[in-house]
Amino acid sequence: MDRVFAVTTFRRIRPTYSGFGTSPNSSKNSIRLFLEPIRGVHQPDINSTNLVVGSGPLPTPQSPSDHLVKVHATALCLGELSWAKNFPSMFPEPREPVPCSDLAGTVVWAPHDSPFKAGDEVFAHTGPTRAGTAWDYTIARTSELALKPRRFDWIQTAATPLSTLTPWQGLLLHAALDSAAIHGERAALELNAQKLVLATAAGGSVGSWTVQLAASISVWVKQEPTQREGNLILDCIGGETLESAWDAIKDGGSFLAIVADPMSEKPRECTKTPAVAKWFLVQPLGSNLKEIAELIDKNEKFEPLVDRVLPLEDISKAFEIVEDRHAKGKVVITISV
Repeated sequence: MDRVFAVTTFRRIRPTYSGFGTSPNSSKNSIRLFLEPIRGVHQPDINSTNLVVGSGPLPTPQSPSDHLVKVHATALCLGELSWAKNFPSMFPEPREPVPCSDLAGTVVWAPHDSPFKAGDEVFAHTGPTRAGTAWDYTIARTSELALKPRRFDWIQTAATPLSTLTPWQGLLLHAALDSAAIHGERAALELNAQKLVLATAAGGSVGSWTVQLAASISVWVKQEPTQREGNLILDCIGGETLESAWDAIKDGGSFLAIVADPMSEKPRECTKTPAVAKWFLVQPLGSNLKEIAELIDKNEKFEPLVDRVLPLEDISKAFEIVEDRHAKGKVVITISV
């Protein structure tokens, strides 16, 4: 596929704020701002991967849970520029075509009843159905936000949300491993220790976190689905790898994938009957990120896998690297670091 990216010039202008932060006497949805242009990225046509870097107005909170966040860094996801075209049912409402859903930033304005306040350093995965985070400022909802890991800088933080939520929800929600092991409960650790997880692409951004998080809850992890059958397979590649992984799933196990439905790639001759075999979409849950951040701060060995860091002006180049599958980890875009 040809990828031609259009890039415009821009003028960086800092917004001026009046009534900065929260006020118990102010309306939930009112922010007194002088709306001067800020930097950002648009995808003008969902049928094309062309991107435009330019300027636009400061986003304004529209719902009672909306927060205005200054973005320090964001990260790219493989295939995201084609989601609206390939999966139209995911986008029932019109949205501003801004890429990227991972966020590392500082709260600028919060609703008066929010657990977050102006100045809080946060991270989030905002999900694909709203305008993304490749702007100087963006909107994030209460349910999506968590305080960022204290150990991580902005680049490490930006590389973390989607890459950790995927295995977290796969292991604990969809595969139903015992989450009490997170807090060191012995019975849960012993139960999980009887399980074997097979992770494809274990050297990638999601796979590496799968290995780290699974090990933290006492689950055995094998990095390639060969020789031994597993209780859980988490496939991050799809295609031939997803098909071949059917040989490695135990009857009654859980076969999860994030690229395609495992059933669509099941070989005709395969007689395996897992209890669960499905593709799942990550939910943008700040409650999960809160627990993940706490684990990261307790375990100095936890680290995200970052391939490279590029400025916002080079986001076109960044997407080319991701889409050509040349990245060995997350590609992070710095905005105000």
